[in-house]
Amino acid sequence: MMDLIKKEEKNKTNFIKSIFKAIIEILTQPLIYVLIICIITQFKIYDNVNKYAICPDSYSYLKYSQNADIFKGKLDKTRTPVYPYFIKLIDTINGNKNLFLSVSFVQKWLFVITFLLFYACVQNLTKNKAIITVSTLIFGISPYIILWNVFILTESISLFEITVLSLLTIRYLKAPKYSLAGAIGVIILLMILTRPAFIYLLPIYLLFWFLKLLFEKRERKYAVVGIIFSLICLAVILGYCNLMKQQYGKFVLTDVSTTNGIVTAISSKTYKNASNKKIIKTIDEILEKDNKDVENIDDVSVIYKILINKYNDKQLREFVNSSLKTPEYLQFLLRRTVELGKSNIGINYVDNLDLIFDKDSEIISYKELGDISLPITFGLVYFLIIGGIIYLICNLIKNKKIDWIVAFFTILILAGTFTSIVGASFETERLFLATVVLVLLFIIYIISNAIEK
Repeated sequence: MMDLIKKEEKNKTNFIKSIFKAIIEILTQPLIYVLIICIITQFKIYDNVNKYAICPDSYSYLKYSQNADIFKGKLDKTRTPVYPYFIKLIDTINGNKNLFLSVSFVQKWLFVITFLLFYACVQNLTKNKAIITVSTLIFGISPYIILWNVFILTESISLFEITVLSLLTIRYLKAPKYSLAGAIGVIILLMILTRPAFIYLLPIYLLFWFLKLLFEKRERKYAVVGIIFSLICLAVILGYCNLMKQQYGKFVLTDVSTTNGIVTAISSKTYKNASNKKIIKTIDEILEKDNKDVENIDDVSVIYKILINKYNDKQLREFVNSSLKTPEYLQFLLRRTVELGKSNIGINYVDNLDLIFDKDSEIISYKELGDISLPITFGLVYFLIIGGIIYLICNLIKNKKIDWIVAFFTILILAGTFTSIVGASFETERLFLATVVLVLLFIIYIISNAIEK
């Protein structure tokens, strides 16, 4: 009997010791302290801005969530379904409370998950604890990143999705699995249906899987799964575009391409090369009469609204095509690329919209904090792309193999940069936001490799 009591007491002691040991192990992990610091910093920043921020685009997502129904084949002309259904889900759970406030609240906590996923990405790229700690702190406290969670826009979801894609891809490249290959195809589909600008991911990953199929014998079975899921993704996208054609007469994901084209033609001043002289005359008259500025997004928006009310869709599409398929437009893109090189890849959007209150109490502005925490310019991004391409070519010639992790970062950053420059006449940093995650991870990978060598 005494032996049984002693055995039970010993088991209790061992159990307590194991719990204490587990607690000590948790407390010695840098993630705990980094997470606490970042959450405190984030919510301190949130306290100094409006609880949520509405932009012109915000109501279009709300409209989709209330009117369109993808499961019944009813699509929206300007928006893809993922973010509207995100809003719809919150609205269903939320009841009669302030919807936009609830969406912003969920986005702020979704970013905490994004932060943990980013931490996992870094851990898969390096074992250096100093690099892991510093890099995740940068990601978790930069206003250029976290303040997007206040906006009723797709940016918060896009950040989450690109981080998931990065983690899945990095883990696949380190240890291929069927589940990872399939999950990559699923997340790409969600990303495209969140923001059509992500369409470049599909051809890039299809090429990736075919290269794996051709040159990596041990990974062919996984590559086949990747190809199958990518083709399923392609089939869904084509089906969606076909529904758009049936309902709105265009084989596209959304009808914003014409909108962006008109805005670009006006802001670049290449509209003067358009074939439709009437539209040119209309724009010139508005600029002269109302003293509008083509470098001001609000003024260009006014001109755009006048044009879509005065001319039909076919006329406007021809106007865009004849304006942008010119040497002058290529010169404009080149100038814009060079000028952008001096700019920081982040933008303090809430300050731009004057959403910060109690500014006198701020010791340091969010723009200054952003520049300090994220001191990366587009010029550095260009350098990373060019350096990555040169390295990949040299490594292929010398070692007869592809450095897949460098290729992943280089190609996706190149595609994201190109899309941001060409697709965003204004607010390039906003469209570039998702690519910021890739830029940070690539820099981390380069630094950790340099230290190890």
